[in-house]
Amino acid sequence: MMTLYRQELTKLFKKKSTIWCGLILATIALIFAILARIKPTIFPAKTMFAANFEAQQFIVFFMVAAAATMITMEFQFGTIKHVLTQRYSRPLVLVSKWLVLLTYSLLLYVGSSLFAILLKVCLVNDKFAIFTRAKFWHDWLAGVGGEFLNTWLLLSLVLLLLFSRVLVRQSRSESSDTLFWEWLIFP
Repeated sequence: MMTLYRQELTKLFKKKSTIWCGLILATIALIFAILARIKPTIFPAKTMFAANFEAQQFIVFFMVAAAATMITMEFQFGTIKHVLTQRYSRPLVLVSKWLVLLTYSLLLYVGSSLFAILLKVCLVNDKFAIFTRAKFWHDWLAGVGGEFLNTWLLLSLVLLLLFSRVLVRQSRSESSDTLFWEWLIFP
């Protein structure tokens, strides 16, 4: 299992899009932090910080794209057959992909949260206080956690649709009558 997990992590972080997603998130957060500094009436700093300077909304799109490419590239390049002919079962392959997506989403959410704290301290520290108010921290962490759960609800649907669509198409092309559920449950 750890071998599959490491292989999937390596595939994910070798893609240029993974690095670009992090850079784009940091740029978006920086732009909104600067806007909160310059135009506080239009972009209230406290509201912008609560949403990690709007980076949270883009994480959802990046995660859906990462999930879609992670699944479809396996079939596009034919590497899924190689993985499945090894000693690993199909459910184990699926679990490793889900764990990699979980790791990547945690990395993006924690990274954007830490970057938001850094931007708050550097750019909008004089706008409102957060370090002395426990309720604000509680509300902020609950908001980030809620966004994380919403992202995973959407990702579960995306993964289900991707696996069922790709595998049903593949089973038809191989003139097999197995459905996605048979592929998942009966390896």
